[in-house]
Amino acid sequence: MKVRVLYNKDDSVSVIHPVEKSRRLKESEADWLARVFAKATPGGIEHQDIDHTELPDRSKRYAWKGSKASGITIDNDKVKAHEDDILIEEEKVTILKQQAIDSLKEKGKI
Repeated sequence: MKVRVLYNKDDSVSVIHPVEKSRRLKESEADWLARVFAKATPGGIEHQDIDHTELPDRSKRYAWKGSKASGITIDNDKVKAHEDDILIEEEKVTILKQQAIDSLKEKGKI
C-alpha cells in the first residue's frame, strides 16, 4: 500500500498510512489515496508517495530524518545517543539494585 512521507522543515519525517475503512464505496484506489493524502498534507511541506515496503526498519523510527532529495535516512548520531542513554539507565538500575541489597544486608534481613 502507498504511504505519504512528509519531510518536515526540521528534517524530521512523518508518515501518513491511509486507513482502508476510509475508502468510499466504488472509489478507486487512486482517487481514495489522492483524497486522503490531500486532506492530511499541510501546505508547503515536501512529500513523497512510496510503497510502505520502502520504509526503513521501524526499530529505529526515532532516528528517521530526511528530505525529498535524499529520502528517509537513519540519523546515526541519534541512534548512538539513544543507545548511550539505555546503557546509562541500565547502569543506574544495577547500582540501585546493589544499594537495596546492601541496605537489606545491613539490616540483617538477608
